[in-house]
Amino acid sequence: MRLFIDTANKKIIFAIINDKNEIIDFFIKDTNNDVAKTSIFLLEKFIAKNKISFEDIDGYMLTIGPGSFTGVKVGLNIVRTIDLLYPVQKIYTIDNFDLLKEKDTKYTAIRFGKNKFYFLNKKSTLSKPKIITSLKEYKKTEVTLGYDNFSKEKLKEKIYDNSFKFVDNLSKVKLKYLNKF
Repeated sequence: MRLFIDTANKKIIFAIINDKNEIIDFFIKDTNNDVAKTSIFLLEKFIAKNKISFEDIDGYMLTIGPGSFTGVKVGLNIVRTIDLLYPVQKIYTIDNFDLLKEKDTKYTAIRFGKNKFYFLNKKSTLSKPKIITSLKEYKKTEVTLGYDNFSKEKLKEKIYDNSFKFVDNLSKVKLKYLNKF
């Protein structure tokens, strides 16, 4: 059984995935900018609701950003803390742009702040994420707007597409913060 954790941006997302890659339960909630305060509490409730313990989990699927410094660190720190009591057997990571992108759109934008976006032209292999303040110059049909349409089905698609990358050691997980752009 694996646990998916995304705390990198404005939502907290958890999912439990069985050995057949089926999503057993899915949880998504706005953070209201208090991801550090609420994520552990919400994760404990989520685990208890599903009548499992951290001992039952043999792998973790984790987003690595881009995101806020605190948000990106929270997910990894949760897994590191669990690892102290129940050694983590497997860790899989995914970039948030890869998690959110859709096949039929040209751009992916992740909202942060009131009028700012992490923005990536995913059709260009040379494109690097940048910060923009408006999406007005882009057609709505060309842009995947962050978590607006993220769902259990989208996560399932990423799992089945093998979008997650295996990392053989927690110390090798490389996070992406806003200041790296």
